[in-house]
Amino acid sequence: MLHENKEIKEEEKLISDKKDKLEIELQDAKNTIDRFQRMYEDFDTEFKENTATIDQEKSLKQKFQNSSYKAILSFVKNGGKSANKAQGFGATQEKSSKEQEALAQLWEFDPYSIVDSNEIKKKFIEENKKENYSYERDNIQNLSPEEFELLVEERMHRIEMDKQRKEMEEEIGHINAHKEFCEINSNELDEAFEDIKSSHIEIENRMVKLKYNFESVVFLLQGQVEVAQAPVATDYKDAILIKTKVIEKENEEVIKRGNKNVHKLEQITNFKKKLYHETWKNDKLKLEIKDLIERAIDVQLYKVTKETQEIIKGNHRTKDEDEKKRLEDQINNLQENAKARIEVITKKKKKLKREINEKKKENNELETRARDLQRNVDQRNQIIQLRSKGKYYCL
Repeated sequence: MLHENKEIKEEEKLISDKKDKLEIELQDAKNTIDRFQRMYEDFDTEFKENTATIDQEKSLKQKFQNSSYKAILSFVKNGGKSANKAQGFGATQEKSSKEQEALAQLWEFDPYSIVDSNEIKKKFIEENKKENYSYERDNIQNLSPEEFELLVEERMHRIEMDKQRKEMEEEIGHINAHKEFCEINSNELDEAFEDIKSSHIEIENRMVKLKYNFESVVFLLQGQVEVAQAPVATDYKDAILIKTKVIEKENEEVIKRGNKNVHKLEQITNFKKKLYHETWKNDKLKLEIKDLIERAIDVQLYKVTKETQEIIKGNHRTKDEDEKKRLEDQINNLQENAKARIEVITKKKKKLKREINEKKKENNELETRARDLQRNVDQRNQIIQLRSKGKYYCL
């Protein structure tokens, strides 16, 4: 009778599926590495073949033939003197005040105030990096106004080229870093694939051995007398009999002790919670006292100005009403935007739920079909076994 190697077949199927999955992942990883390698080579080639700066430097000789080429090139590369470069909106104090005014107009309860704040800061940083030139202040080599304007345009063009070159270098660095990460991931997948491949080969060899290693049941007669086999009896010589009541008593004692320990642990946990809560209350009260003391000191040292006098007289109400109206309009706009976003997200959610239900329905149909097929296979195996029991083969 052949060995029934169902467990080995199931294990072989699992390993084969895992091997196919790893093979697909490994191929995807290699394709990703190739794609990023091509991107890296294209960017690197474009970066190396970019001759815009060289062409600009050559054109400067033709445009400014009557001036010192070295001074013109230095101005285009590095700009004018640092003392003559304007910094954005002017002095740092003026820039800081304008930035604070722009940030003060943001509503603090706006969920997107952080994004707006970052955009404002980014804008002021870009404005601060801008270079502004004046003919009377920054003129070099006694250039005419038209030549100086052309020189400033070349400087601005060089700034844009340097910015693009820096962005391209950063992009190349990001692509190279991601390519290295993909290579590490590919190596790990390759090692896992080799391990699972060796396991798959080993289990296939085992299946081949079991396929041709079979047993035959042979019945022999000794003349007219048949030798009966001794009945199989379980050996109870080392067994011990214990009463059920003793076991139940021991179990009750174990449960009783366990419940006591659990109760003690719960008491300890509750006590620690109360202790932490009281400590937190104490710290909170101390901080409130400190805050009230500081507020009292601020009130005592507060300087009365014209604005505070207007507040005391009640002239500030009109301004507060305008501010209130502006904030209400802003709240309404934010609510409308939030409702629109919620509707979009709700539609996406319904669509995903519908797709999930369809997939579940499809999975249930497949499971039902798989169970029917498994039932048919089991019935066929039982029929084959019943047919084979009535047949005996003699060597």
